[in-house]
Amino acid sequence: LVKRFGNRGLVFLDSNDPICVVRSLFKLDKFYVWIFKKPYLVKALLDAVHPRIIDYIEFLLTRGVGPLFNITGPEFACTTFVAPRFFDSFVMAYDRKLIKLIHEHGQLVMVHCHGKVNDLLERVANMGADGLNPLETPSETWDSGDIDLADAKRRIGQKVCLVGSVQTGDLAIGDKKLVEQRCREAVEKAAVGGGFILIYSGGPNEAILLKTRFCQNLLHMIEAGRKYGKYPQKP
Repeated sequence: LVKRFGNRGLVFLDSNDPICVVRSLFKLDKFYVWIFKKPYLVKALLDAVHPRIIDYIEFLLTRGVGPLFNITGPEFACTTFVAPRFFDSFVMAYDRKLIKLIHEHGQLVMVHCHGKVNDLLERVANMGADGLNPLETPSETWDSGDIDLADAKRRIGQKVCLVGSVQTGDLAIGDKKLVEQRCREAVEKAAVGGGFILIYSGGPNEAILLKTRFCQNLLHMIEAGRKYGKYPQKP
């Protein structure tokens, strides 16, 4: 894939982190009951899974997989669900080591974390992440995030590539004017100086994909990205 895309695209590999694997063993509500009532057991599961993930990633790295790893799972300890202190013990304690391993092989790491991450921005930067997605902003159509892109740019934009953040809901029910407005706002807030990638906030489910409007708006988003995303960007 890397050879096929060349300079036309960026290939990345999704890799679950320990909390993503452990969360999958439970129903979602039961998982959070365990986090609060039996955190030592959740921790024991994370400790068991972590070395296996290290082995898996090292296997890929030694065979030249790259250039970008997308670590999925931190969203299960974001402030949509739990206090920031849980992110420290259930995500940072493990993912920092995954990121260090990937960096030692000269590859890059993006952290994938839906939901409310405003209180976690500096934590993600301190883990050593090269990028953070999808940085969801409050929206009438898809209200799951709490990010202001301009504020995020100010706080961690010198360390972390910001990757976001046109809401999938806007693509599903909006019109061309709305999509172009969202793209322009995102570029204006986060693209100055580089370190910004324009994407939509999440993979649409089948029901959304079947809507013709979504497909049309996805093309509108690409057109708007090319229109407003030219460098140099002036403040």
